[in-house]
Amino acid sequence: MTWYKTLDPRVRVVTSIWLMILCFSVESVWQVLISLGLVVALFSTNGFTLKSVGKILLPFYVFLVILTVVNMLFYQQGQVIFQLGIISVTDLGLILSLLYSYRLGLMFMLGAFLIKTTTQTEIADSFESVLSPLKVFGVPVREIALVFSLALRFIPTLTDEAKQLREAQMSRGASLNSGSIFSRISALIANIIPIFAGAIRHADALSLALEARGWNMSEKRGHLHPMKMETYDWVYILFVVALSVATYLTNLF
Repeated sequence: MTWYKTLDPRVRVVTSIWLMILCFSVESVWQVLISLGLVVALFSTNGFTLKSVGKILLPFYVFLVILTVVNMLFYQQGQVIFQLGIISVTDLGLILSLLYSYRLGLMFMLGAFLIKTTTQTEIADSFESVLSPLKVFGVPVREIALVFSLALRFIPTLTDEAKQLREAQMSRGASLNSGSIFSRISALIANIIPIFAGAIRHADALSLALEARGWNMSEKRGHLHPMKMETYDWVYILFVVALSVATYLTNLF
């Protein structure tokens, strides 16, 4: 077990969300280098290789490239460094587009790191514990946590079903990656309908299973592994707070 997994799940969830928000405060070159070094250290000290990190970012490569190109083309302030007809790229537009893409890439990496190191149950239990003070105002925290937990559990199930459905249609000669835009939209709709029907079927089966097991939201729920804050949890929180204050001060001055 790595040092990050020994942290309390609530600490992992809350600090990860805060660090993802903090990514949008990265502005200077030093902040870029320090944040990149910290993320590399976070991944490397928790058993992640460069290849595994590349697989994590693979789904976001196209989005980040498109975002960079769009920002370069539409941000026209600064000195022109490249021009082809009506298309021009400025030095400031290039810098800002790379910075925006870096921020989002950093945020995606931290979010993926949290998902890879924290189970769905731990995430749902953490949200329930963090939001528990809202019970005083009548907020149904347990119901929200249950819905959130079930939604997380259904994501891999629906993903597998979508993959199986796509492979089944392609084995029958369906053209999903070629043709006009209208034919692709039609093929996409043909995939969405059975996936939606499967989600309803799973929800119905789950409701029957909960009823058969006598599930009652009013009963107090116990945990197999109770969450408890330790000294190293507070040390990590203090480190995140210090990092946030340093980022704020460097941006201020």
